[in-house]
Amino acid sequence: INFTSSCVVLLRAGLLNHVLLLRGCTLDQFFEFFCSIFYEFNTFWRESEPENVMAFGAIRSQFESSLCLRLKRKTEVAM
Repeated sequence: INFTSSCVVLLRAGLLNHVLLLRGCTLDQFFEFFCSIFYEFNTFWRESEPENVMAFGAIRSQFESSLCLRLKRKTEVAM
């Protein structure tokens, strides 16, 4: 639920325009973006080595900030 909401917020803010225009603006491309973000977060989570699941909110915020910066800079997001 968290990442679905995050992706919709990014889409509504126009931050996914570059990504979707490069790859095609279809629902399948949006799903592919969602899956890549979910996978990236998994890697980010593991590298962060959280003490417990209670760190989820803070780590998610860090990840989303980093993702927003990359999208604003139009840096390639893995898909």
